[in-house]
Amino acid sequence: MRLDYIDPFIESARYVLSEMSHLEIKWGELSLKPSPTSTKDIVTIIGLAGDVEGRVIFEMDDKTALTIAGRMNNSDFTQFTPVVIDSLSELTNMMIGNAVSRLNDMGFKFTTSPPTFIKGKDMASATPQIETLVIPLDTRFGEVTLNIAIRYNSQQQ
Repeated sequence: MRLDYIDPFIESARYVLSEMSHLEIKWGELSLKPSPTSTKDIVTIIGLAGDVEGRVIFEMDDKTALTIAGRMNNSDFTQFTPVVIDSLSELTNMMIGNAVSRLNDMGFKFTTSPPTFIKGKDMASATPQIETLVIPLDTRFGEVTLNIAIRYNSQQQ
């Protein structure tokens, strides 16, 4: 996994999450796992294509997701309404869009899929295994975990 691909995702996630939720974001200990899997209740996924292939997954528990969406909208949410789902999807879209713009400015060619929002737990991907960098981001209201699973696209010319 190339650091020049990864760093813009980490920096963008931390910056956008901090700005949109009005919270200080602290990194936890980074780790690697053999493939992307989610272990928390709320998951948003964005696929990547171009010079690399893969996906970036953000996951958090219900309480953290409702708190972040509430802070984004100056509201208190107790259940997953369309506004909550749209807010979390847009948050993910902004984080990844910011990173991909930085990477495109550096000369890489990336495109993204629209965010997919999933509510569930212990999901596994049926797609090919890609080594995944796991970055916990502490929001003081709970942890948001960033999973970056990307690899060089050998079929891209």
